[in-house]
Amino acid sequence: KASGAPSGVYTGIRIAETQATDQVYKNTFTGLSYGNYAVGKNYGDIQENGLAYYCNQNTGNWRDFHVVKNTQDPPKGGIQDPIGSTLIPAGNTFTENANSNFYNAGDYWIGYYYYAPTAGNTNTPYYPDAVYRVTLEPVVGIQNQCLSHYGGSGGGSGSDQDLVMTPEEKQQVEMEFATGLSDYNNVKTLYENLKDGGNTDATISDIETAWPGDMWELRAELLGKSPHLSLDVLKAMADKTDVLPDNVIFEILAANPDELKKDELIKYLEDKENPLPQYMIDILKQVAAGSTYKTVLRQQMAHYNQLKTRAAYDIVRSLLNDSVTDNNELRNWLDNIGGKRADEQIIASYMSEGNFTNALSLAALMPSLYNYTGDELTEHNYYSDMLNLQINLVQQGRTIFDLDSTEVAHLEFVAENSAGTAGTQAKGILEFAYGYHFCNCINSDSTSYKSSGNVNYAAFSNIFGPEVEVNPNPAGEWTAFNYTLPVNNSKGVIKISDVNGKTIETLIVSDPHGQKVWDTRKISNGVYLYTIEANGLTKSGKIVISK
Repeated sequence: KASGAPSGVYTGIRIAETQATDQVYKNTFTGLSYGNYAVGKNYGDIQENGLAYYCNQNTGNWRDFHVVKNTQDPPKGGIQDPIGSTLIPAGNTFTENANSNFYNAGDYWIGYYYYAPTAGNTNTPYYPDAVYRVTLEPVVGIQNQCLSHYGGSGGGSGSDQDLVMTPEEKQQVEMEFATGLSDYNNVKTLYENLKDGGNTDATISDIETAWPGDMWELRAELLGKSPHLSLDVLKAMADKTDVLPDNVIFEILAANPDELKKDELIKYLEDKENPLPQYMIDILKQVAAGSTYKTVLRQQMAHYNQLKTRAAYDIVRSLLNDSVTDNNELRNWLDNIGGKRADEQIIASYMSEGNFTNALSLAALMPSLYNYTGDELTEHNYYSDMLNLQINLVQQGRTIFDLDSTEVAHLEFVAENSAGTAGTQAKGILEFAYGYHFCNCINSDSTSYKSSGNVNYAAFSNIFGPEVEVNPNPAGEWTAFNYTLPVNNSKGVIKISDVNGKTIETLIVSDPHGQKVWDTRKISNGVYLYTIEANGLTKSGKIVISK
């Protein structure tokens, strides 16, 4: 049901907490409330490695793609960012007149690369007004052929190889995996070498040990390492308000738009001890849509990661559909894919062989492998309970139809409290063997989710004339003018003069409100006068320079 959504919710594919690289590929979704619904953390160690959507066809849906956070504390959510690349677009088509083609309420913005026939001609089945927290990136002249990976003409991954591969086909796909892995590692190495100038700890140390007199030097260092500054460095920089004025903090943040796409950074700027002014945060949210060389490296990492993972899954699919499954080779390719879900499949393969020792050993390693904390540890305990239940049944010669009342009660508890693999397993057993029914319900709403790029500056204006505040005062190497211009006036000037009335500095201000930093390194100690003028009105004051 699409037109009446969300009442009577119908969902094509719901995916939760994969925490690894996955792909929903070449499906058709028609007349649904949600074509695809992703909840929770559907990305791995970095956001470039996660759940992605390619070559899916959408018609008549209320929302085609929907991404939301889970209910943990703090909530987490998101899929791969970006989807597609300059090398190949995502290849999805979208519902005309949908409430939203792509609604993203995850931890960060998502870049989406789509086919554009020619430069300036973005005539494609995509509707830019129906997206939320998604940046649109046209890929000119390159079209995703969206070939099948479930059997066909043969000839390797991406050209419809057989479902169960011939030795020649398998060799080609193995080569494609090796090439994708090599390309991914090369780009990732370059990315890591550029991040924070190649040494995050040293950059943070430079920030934390800086003195007010080091402001200009620190500013130059951080801008020189932009746009490759990390989240941790930007947080440390934003906290250094005794050294860096708000305008310089804003300048450095604006030079790193990739990190501004993350909710965590924006929330940190709002909630820290000396929060950044709201008007600056509003502007930074718009700056987050920008692209840099770092953006290019990230989309290349995502692209090569998807290529190698798709090749690995093609081999896994071939092994599983063969007349005899080679579990050792299957485990090797699942290990190549990586991530907690792949490890759970490896554990399942050991369980199928009755190798409970290896199954439990790998399960016991997972909390340290994936740094589980809080709710993740609780989920893992549920998962371990389900493994032990399966082992007990086998060792005691029982089946799922022979559970005692205590075991059934525990399954009920897991089914009601687990949002992961264990909960799905528990629900499946109770429904199949004991007549239970569970609603795998999703949270839905009918709010209009159109983002607004408008910043309301009027709230910061003053109808009686310009306002200005100078800090620090007395000043050493620099001082900052925090100003507000009158309503409907976006031009003004700050003039600084010596005690004899000679103008020594003129600062043009062209925003309704903001900050101008005055470099006083070459200014002699003494008292200086300043005047801000706008709309025929002025405000004046004095500054003391003391080094």
